[in-house]
Amino acid sequence: MGPLCLLILTNDALTNTHHRWKYVGDCTVCVPIDNINANYSALKTTLEQLQSWTAESRKTINYTETLVMHVCISPVAVPHPQLTLSPHLLQVVRSAKLLGVTVDDQLTWKQHVTTTVRSADYRLYMLRRLKSLGIPADELEGVYLTLVLPRLMYASLAWSSSLTSHQQQQLEDVQKRACMIILSPAYTKTTP
Repeated sequence: MGPLCLLILTNDALTNTHHRWKYVGDCTVCVPIDNINANYSALKTTLEQLQSWTAESRKTINYTETLVMHVCISPVAVPHPQLTLSPHLLQVVRSAKLLGVTVDDQLTWKQHVTTTVRSADYRLYMLRRLKSLGIPADELEGVYLTLVLPRLMYASLAWSSSLTSHQQQQLEDVQKRACMIILSPAYTKTTP
């Protein structure tokens, strides 16, 4: 009942804002800005509406987790906004994690792939350890399918189509290392 009650209590926040995405207690707001003539008044208005809603609803905003990210792929430098909620100056960041996916201000996926590979490498250590304890290959495959592959594939529909060849290779290397662990000594590297 807790999550359902939270959804009911927060469902009416920023209902007049077209670009908003909410998931349980998190809310992400997107306001299009012209990068040539940067005008942040629409974003300031949205933040004022959010502040009014929180006052009326007797809710509080976690200011330490409220972030501003200016997504701009233009080669021309655009000044970052200086935005406040109440007396709090909002932190401007170059990347943010949204539901487990790291999005950066250039929409490159570099940081997301790096984080994903690091996490999968840690899980490969567990696979190596289990192999050293004599766990059979079919059970190691189950561990891979349960712990490693979901980490590599999480939300891949959102980011996989725009990866560079280097980023694709990084993810493929993790899978090759997993095959080497599970199938060694029967595994032979094949070169593309």
